Amino acid sequence: MTNKYNPEELLARYRAGICTPEEKALVESWHLQQLREKPTQPDLAEMDAAKGRMWQHITADKTRVKRLNKQWLQYAAAILVFAGLGIWLWRDTTQLPAPGTSIAKSKPIVPGSNKAVLTLASGKQVVLDGTSAGIIANEGDVAVVKNTNGSIQYNNGDKTGQTAYNTLSIPRGGTYSLILADGTKVWLNSASTIKYPTAFTGNQRAVEITGEAYFEVAKNKAMPFVVSTPGQKIQVLGTHFNVHAYSDEKTAETTLLEGKIAISKGSQTEILTPGQQAINAEGIAMRIVNMPDAEDAIAWKNGYLSSSHESIYSLMTRISRWYDVDIEYKGNFEGRSFGGTISKFGNVKDVLNIIESTGSVHFKIQERRIIVMP
Repeated sequence: MTNKYNPEELLARYRAGICTPEEKALVESWHLQQLREKPTQPDLAEMDAAKGRMWQHITADKTRVKRLNKQWLQYAAAILVFAGLGIWLWRDTTQLPAPGTSIAKSKPIVPGSNKAVLTLASGKQVVLDGTSAGIIANEGDVAVVKNTNGSIQYNNGDKTGQTAYNTLSIPRGGTYSLILADGTKVWLNSASTIKYPTAFTGNQRAVEITGEAYFEVAKNKAMPFVVSTPGQKIQVLGTHFNVHAYSDEKTAETTLLEGKIAISKGSQTEILTPGQQAINAEGIAMRIVNMPDAEDAIAWKNGYLSSSHESIYSLMTRISRWYDVDIEYKGNFEGRSFGGTISKFGNVKDVLNIIESTGSVHFKIQERRIIVMP
């Protein structure tokens, strides 16, 4: 079946993040092609001419994408970048890498996917990505259900019985979501864990996490929701926020998107309002900063790798977790920052090509190891 595309509508869908995988691949293929093959920016005349050709080529059958003229791909890609795809780069130099990638041939490194291990109160472990939808366990009167979308949910909790705790562990290269007994929704990023009761009792709803998680907390003024991470506690009544607290990183960040939360560290307590982030590091007082775009903090949940003036070390740590690869550095990269947004479901080589196009860093892949070079 032939699919026709309106280019302006397609670009709008891409910027809004609602493209289908096929549409996203189509748009991003133009950008990657331009990065690989065109070392200079097109002038205005080239852009105007290319825009006219876009109307002709985008509305053609999508199966012709690979056969499109290379020159048109270069110009169209440039127009798409200037149109605001959400892919941008802070360049340390105006020169792009010489033709020919420095990434060596190797087996494909695939992006992460839905996978997790659920540890029940008895100690039994359930590998969720290999489990069919339906009831996967019973914890007292609580049914643990795997939904058809892959998430897990806790139903019909007995609030009078003995409290049982479960732990959901996400490996490197994984992500997962669950709905707690009170209706709170939680999304977990790679290399993260959450420990929680199968039913909430008492005067608060308490959970513990390591790594990164995004919460949409069900409102219950009589029973505040409390999230504990190493070194801090977060108390809410009903709100949306993201917690980034990996044990192998020096700082923990909590970003509030909606509502209000109180964060405690020792004797220090701070109140966050939407658009603010609390930065917590060992040995120093907690800092509160205003976020120009708090949504960046949950780009990972929405299917993107997003950064803003981020060091190569921090960026590669996130790539390492999502693609489950090791990182090796050859050289000093202090003071070099990168920024941009791209789908995290693409091939790792495409992600590295975009970073490499700044000219300030290069990569080589050896099996499941990425070597970072000047």
